[in-house]
Amino acid sequence: MDGTSAYERYPVIKADDELLYRDFYSHYDTGSIILYYLTHPGSFMYMMESAASQGYVIDSGTAAADKGKEGQPQGKAAEVFRVYSRVKASYIPKTLGFLLIFMVIFCTAGRKERFSTGLFGLLIFMGVLLMALTVIDTGAVEAGRTLFYYNVVFDMGMLLISARLLSWVWGRVRTAWLHGKGG
Repeated sequence: MDGTSAYERYPVIKADDELLYRDFYSHYDTGSIILYYLTHPGSFMYMMESAASQGYVIDSGTAAADKGKEGQPQGKAAEVFRVYSRVKASYIPKTLGFLLIFMVIFCTAGRKERFSTGLFGLLIFMGVLLMALTVIDTGAVEAGRTLFYYNVVFDMGMLLISARLLSWVWGRVRTAWLHGKGG
């Protein structure tokens, strides 16, 4: 009972405990987990929602592990990433529905640029597939640690959508300005 609390309903068992290997891990493999999720799609969607809620935040407290440059305090270079991560955590809905809407917006915004839209659509699909594999392989608890790739793809998509939006606005402003000048 060392390392447990009298107030816990169930004592904590470490992941590498012999009891888990003997009575739990040896009875299940990836195939049985996939079969379970295929026969219980509600459980799979619940786990995917849980993974999605963690999939948009990169900053896990280790982003400040840089050594710093000369004359700068340690962790200063990572501050930009920490701020961006906080903005994403605060303002981006962390659901699979948002991911679907994001994919539709991305594909709609880039319908004229088929190559880049297709490429990033494929990357987003691979990110969702990675999320599903993470849920199957390690469960939703590990999603925050293993979904860095998904985060990068999402951030690149946001950057492209923002660039396309700014380009569209700039084109409208430029056209209005040129017509207003009589040119």
